[in-house]
Formats: sequence, C-alpha cells, structure tokens
Amino acid sequence: ELGDETFEVVTIATMRNSTKSIQSFFDKIGVQNLSKHNDPNGALSRSMGVLGLPTTLIISKSGEEIGRLLGDADWGSADAIQLLSRIKAADHVKKDM
Repeated sequence: ELGDETFEVVTIATMRNSTKSIQSFFDKIGVQNLSKHNDPNGALSRSMGVLGLPTTLIISKSGEEIGRLLGDADWGSADAIQLLSRIKAADHVKKDM
C-alpha cells in the first residue's frame, strides 16, 4: 500500500527457513508482492543486532536504523499505516532539505 520509489518492504528469512518454506508461508497469509531474501548463516541478523524473531527494522533512505520492533505486528492496521506514512514523509523531507 505504501510501496513506491521512496518506500520498500524487504523480507529476510533467517537461517533454517528455505525459499520454499517462505513461499508457503506467504501463500498461507495471502502475501503476493513482497520480495523474499535469505540470511542462511545469520550473518546479517548478527550484524544488525537482531536478538529474536520476528524483528522489524525501519531503515531511512540514508541507511540509518530509525525504528525497531521485536515481535509480531499488524502492519496493515490503520495505526501502523499512519506511523509508516509519517516516517516516510519525515524521511522524504529530511533528505530533500
């Protein structure tokens, strides 16, 4: 819903999850348009300080972590969409100033 040239959702499965199991999970929950990536050795997770799953990281255009959530979230809820819209707008203003 919010995806465009300034906002992208990237999914990364860690270690034991195969591409096939990721696709099965996406099919089960009705996700059709997200890219699927793997971190098979957990190197990215360790370098980002991920301590549990699921973890959501919000990264600015400049590559800085500006938000983190450990645990499940309903990213389709009105509150989540409002939060992400505000973050997206603030990041856009910051970069264009």
